[in-house]
Amino acid sequence: MNRMNKKLYLGIYAASFAVFLVFGIISVLMLVFQHEISQSVGMRNAEKVFGIVFLFTAFAAIQFSVTYLVYTILILAKMWGAINDGFARTTPGTAIGLLFIPFFNIYWNFQVWSGFTKDYDAFVDRYKLPVAYLGSAAFSIYPLFIVLSAVPFLGIGFAVANLFVFYRII
Repeated sequence: MNRMNKKLYLGIYAASFAVFLVFGIISVLMLVFQHEISQSVGMRNAEKVFGIVFLFTAFAAIQFSVTYLVYTILILAKMWGAINDGFARTTPGTAIGLLFIPFFNIYWNFQVWSGFTKDYDAFVDRYKLPVAYLGSAAFSIYPLFIVLSAVPFLGIGFAVANLFVFYRII
């Protein structure tokens, strides 16, 4: 059986987020103290430093976005693969593939995440497994926050909150 090493995945996820957070904080501090930095090192040198730091911040954001996307797809594949006995509403490939269809993915996002708890609990009942049922709260909030993260201005708050909801799911 192909088992998932949660500590490894959480470590990669946390390290990726930490790199993004550190460069984000440095960028914000540089914006706040832009005038003081320009006076101490000179305007020309300050522009070079600002450019380099913001470039690294952009790379940090991109690497975290890619890590988060890959990690989410990996988790979905493992989740749906674990209960793929012919009775689940979808296969791992379909669960992931339909998320890439524009507009339909809004609906499918809810089916893949909150629908998993129903299929998982049915799987547990079918095979009379001695494991606990899944709580559906985090699995219902996660897709909702994904959709709400697209709302201008408020979206960043939902996106950040969703990082912690995702941690609860895994």
